[in-house]
Amino acid sequence: MSTMKNGLKSLYGSKLGKILPVLVIAGLVASASASVFVNYYASGTATAQNNNVSLIAGTDASSTSCGTTTPCVNVAIPAQKDYAAITLNLGIESSQTPQPETYFTNVTVIHNSGTTTRTVNVNVTSATGTTGFFGSLSVYYCSVQSNAPGSSSNCHGLTMTSNVASSTSVASAQTLAAGGNGYIELVGFAGSGATAGTSTLNFDLQFQWA
Repeated sequence: MSTMKNGLKSLYGSKLGKILPVLVIAGLVASASASVFVNYYASGTATAQNNNVSLIAGTDASSTSCGTTTPCVNVAIPAQKDYAAITLNLGIESSQTPQPETYFTNVTVIHNSGTTTRTVNVNVTSATGTTGFFGSLSVYYCSVQSNAPGSSSNCHGLTMTSNVASSTSVASAQTLAAGGNGYIELVGFAGSGATAGTSTLNFDLQFQWA
């Protein structure tokens, strides 16, 4: 041990010992900042086409604005078929048991017009009801249209009885075959404290496909 200490002292006292730390630091800086790389390049062309998956107003959708007609659902789809504006009127809760509910079993169709199978995820990204609205509203994604989505093995859903603050899954990783359809279905009623024409629920849906 003493021999090693003496050796280190001798090294530290020598000219090499004084230069060595500087060389070590310089080497570390050089190794950290040095890089060797090769750039490859490619040229590309992007062509505008219609998306393979589109949104279509379902057969339950009224062709005109609902106004005060209840129950009623209206679905507006733009020319690009990549967005759906859904407006619906729901009846106000009564004192009956079971509670009467409105079933809209074909609101919006998600259609795959391509030749490749796609995967679809459906989420409620937010939902905000005014005082007295809730009630209940269930959103379903069905691979086969169903008049009983709550009990069908072909349907996946989310029931909202209060506000939804963050993205929540309705259905995930659903296979949409080439030429196939998926169906958005809605079931619900407004709360007993709702005021006709005033109490509302604003909700946002996300249809994600890959």
